[in-house]
Amino acid sequence: MPREKSSYDVFISYSHNDSDWVRGYLLPMLDSWGLKVAIDNKVFIPGETLDAHIQETIINSEHVIFVCTQHFMASSWCLLEVEKTLARKSIHCIPLVLDGPKNVPEALANITWADLTDLQHDENEWKKLCASLNGTWSERSDAVLTDLQDLASFFGGFMNNKTTTYVIQRSHNVIHDGEDVDHMITVESVDAISVVHMLLGRIQKTKKVQLILTNDNSERSMDVGNGTSGNYIVLGGSLPELVTQYSGRDFDKFYWKDQLPLDKGKFKKVDWDADHWGFLIYKSRTTVDDMVIFLYSPSGEGTKMAAERLLDNYWEFARSKKGSEFVQAYDYDGNLLFEHIYKDR
Repeated sequence: MPREKSSYDVFISYSHNDSDWVRGYLLPMLDSWGLKVAIDNKVFIPGETLDAHIQETIINSEHVIFVCTQHFMASSWCLLEVEKTLARKSIHCIPLVLDGPKNVPEALANITWADLTDLQHDENEWKKLCASLNGTWSERSDAVLTDLQDLASFFGGFMNNKTTTYVIQRSHNVIHDGEDVDHMITVESVDAISVVHMLLGRIQKTKKVQLILTNDNSERSMDVGNGTSGNYIVLGGSLPELVTQYSGRDFDKFYWKDQLPLDKGKFKKVDWDADHWGFLIYKSRTTVDDMVIFLYSPSGEGTKMAAERLLDNYWEFARSKKGSEFVQAYDYDGNLLFEHIYKDR
């Protein structure tokens, strides 16, 4: 007997730790294919048990996508969804791999998966997934893909889970109860670090992130630099020489003498008070590694605001800047006061 028409074309099974990727990337693409998508926050009704929700949604779905990540493997609810789906032999299962096949449950290992590991913005892989779900590729799909490619163009290696990203924050040497204490950081610095980690989570940078603290003597909690391969997010006045090294611009001169490096060896003299500058955002050219993002302000609060600006507007940055090297300065109200796009490389 043929199966009755399902209520949903596809149900997305995923860990909430991957919700930024699912709702920011996967869901817009599935919608653009004209599919009726079941996802927990849309179809689960308050008051019913999760077990009942899962059972009913799976039964009423033509396909189930499993977003296979380390978080998925660690979730008992996700593994329960695998079990309940496989029990319904008429449902088409598609494991979607984001960070390698080792995170595909053994029960799904014999099913051909959609591999988006380091290929999240590859058109051919998305089109194969569209065909397997009986979707229709549309102009809107092209627009969504362009957005995703712009994001990859902007962040480059920061989205690569094979390359280490170093988050570098200034700390201080202090005296506490008559003892020297190294690497103390302010509340504002902790907030800035938290915002940066939120940003990395949004772009699905889930592995190989290292926090490094630098004290008043430029000593580091971890040896990095001098050719260490990776990507760098430098917060505040921590290691401007590292920004110089990986950008090829003299940011030491900016830090010590308020001379902002521009094209072809030129500089802009900055008077923070007279110019009403509050914070600055710099991004080097996009590469797989040795990229640097510099979020700077003379104040800890301003550095946190720079990180928040990038977090709140990263899609806008990606669409407008793509892979460009640029620097922007804002006042403390978030108004853009200065922008320079580097064109000498």
